[in-house]
Amino acid sequence: EEEKSFNEITEIFNSAFKIAKEQNNLQMMGVAKRWIGNTYAMMKDFDQALTYWYQALEIAREVNDKLCQTRCLGNIFYKKLYTYHDYKEAEKALNEKMKINQSLEDISEIIGSYLDFANLYDAKATREKAKTAFKYWDTSIEYAEIALEMSKENKEVKKEIEAYYKLSNFYSYIENLPKAIELINKTIT
Repeated sequence: EEEKSFNEITEIFNSAFKIAKEQNNLQMMGVAKRWIGNTYAMMKDFDQALTYWYQALEIAREVNDKLCQTRCLGNIFYKKLYTYHDYKEAEKALNEKMKINQSLEDISEIIGSYLDFANLYDAKATREKAKTAFKYWDTSIEYAEIALEMSKENKEVKKEIEAYYKLSNFYSYIENLPKAIELINKTIT
């Protein structure tokens, strides 16, 4: 039943892609490819999802669709990071996403990218031995602190709470429990 639903959804986006192609609407072709990739990701077929996201990214670059580019890069980042543990490719996608968000001066997305960098270094830390892990968590803290300051300056309350939460986790990982408690309490008040 679930597979049938996913097949129907995929067919809808494939139809949207065909219509966009017939009308030579490259921007919509890219968006349709991205959504096909999202559908494959929901089906947990991550190789197919990545194939469609990369195709969508290329089209989005061609037509300079910055929003589609950042969405594709974000999807690629998360799959490369959490599914494939390919930190190099995850960081490459995240750096490109950050540059686009900075060029658009999209503060909320820039803050989100800093939090993603914190996630990247946290993921690296969890797979390393203690000495290296602590170095990565220190880097995670640096990125989360940048996100926190930007959140406060721009009154991005949800991102501020997310930054406090991440900082609290990172401080607990490096065994600074008083600091971790102090920070988690700031999410409550």
